[in-house]
Amino acid sequence: MRGELDGIGILVGDDEVVTAAHVSRGASSISAKGNRGVVRAEVVDLDLTFDTALLRLRHPLGGHHFTVTRTTPAQGLETMTLGYPFAVNDLRLTTGLIGSGETTVTYEGAQGFTVDHVVTTEAATNGGSSGGPVVDHLGRVVGLVSGGQQWTGDAPAPVDDEHELDVTIDVDEPESGDIAQALFLHGDSINQGRYDAAWAVLSPRMQQRLGDLSSWSGGLDTSWWSTMEITAVAPYAEGRALVQATLRTRQAPEFGRDGQTCSVWAINYQMQLMNGSWLIDDVAPSTPTVC
Repeated sequence: MRGELDGIGILVGDDEVVTAAHVSRGASSISAKGNRGVVRAEVVDLDLTFDTALLRLRHPLGGHHFTVTRTTPAQGLETMTLGYPFAVNDLRLTTGLIGSGETTVTYEGAQGFTVDHVVTTEAATNGGSSGGPVVDHLGRVVGLVSGGQQWTGDAPAPVDDEHELDVTIDVDEPESGDIAQALFLHGDSINQGRYDAAWAVLSPRMQQRLGDLSSWSGGLDTSWWSTMEITAVAPYAEGRALVQATLRTRQAPEFGRDGQTCSVWAINYQMQLMNGSWLIDDVAPSTPTVC
């Protein structure tokens, strides 16, 4: 799950996700990644005193629905913490005992906050694990991973709901989910007019070829990404992959090929993994056909 921060959520319904409040607090937009795609999510409710938020997905992604217990876990209870620390691709599990009863924790920072009803566990947690489930031996969720962050005071920009992007994944390659989320971030940022965020998904070599942000983004407000289907992901070297995708865009007729207002593109991407994030290193689009 990605907003202004990366984190993890648990499905509690077909389109309902529970996560840590600080992951989604003040985010300009939130995307949720599942096994078969990436969709936008919106905050239904958020309570910083419990560091918990309920999100609703625009479209169900499928997956395991967790059962959440209503009781505070007892001291000494053996638990397992699930997550993707440091944005790794495979699910990690750590075990530990509940180490204390309820306490209160205050996180410092420009937008620091206080969380009540906190219990501690010996299980190791790391960056990117926020919102991940802590489960008992029956697989029931007894808590969520919380954590401190450095906050900024920037207000979130309004989200343009008219120009929404859905990304679906039709391959089983382990890297496909993270690559899909990178492409979603790029396209959705273009749709939202957040061209600096879209630019940041391009590799340094790609940015150098394109010149600068201002020249690259000129005219992007005339077209929008509608849907993307990722049909092939082929790793070919350490930290590099070829990706085939079908992209559907909408645009004003004067900017579409032969006056197209809806176009379908077959696109080959070269993706590069840098500092834990997949970046677009090259793009080879086909001649678009009309939708």
